[in-house]
Amino acid sequence: MAARLLLTVGLVLLVGQATSLNIRSIACDYNSLRLNCNTGLALNILSSMYGRITMDVCRHSSIHTTDCRTDSLSFARSFCQARQSCTLSHFHLVLGDPCPYTHKYLEVVYNCQPYAYFGRGLEDHEVDDMARLAEEAQDSKLPVEYAEDMTKTTE
Repeated sequence: MAARLLLTVGLVLLVGQATSLNIRSIACDYNSLRLNCNTGLALNILSSMYGRITMDVCRHSSIHTTDCRTDSLSFARSFCQARQSCTLSHFHLVLGDPCPYTHKYLEVVYNCQPYAYFGRGLEDHEVDDMARLAEEAQDSKLPVEYAEDMTKTTE
């Protein structure tokens, strides 16, 4: 049985406080990666990489190279940018295999910013649009799960 590993390195954020400090989150192949900001803040995706560039992350017996990666920035931003939280899963199916026979991982670097940072706050119809997109994604079996409705507050 493969061990599940999710690694997040960063700071605990105070509710309502933005940070310019970056948070680095990593999920090994076949796991999900959850990105989250506190209430009133949204994800600002800075970089994303899928592949393997070191032996020290997601240790596995099947590592044949540490020199392979694919840029996954547009993937991560399309599902997570300007949202309070998101979960990326099955990314290995979407992003392809940049290095066959090597166990890979997804690494995303982000910070949390107020919605105003993105130019405006979310309007009610945009929240409805996001809920509709989440339903469509489930219907078409797209590899992303929306973690929560933006209209709800987190405890």
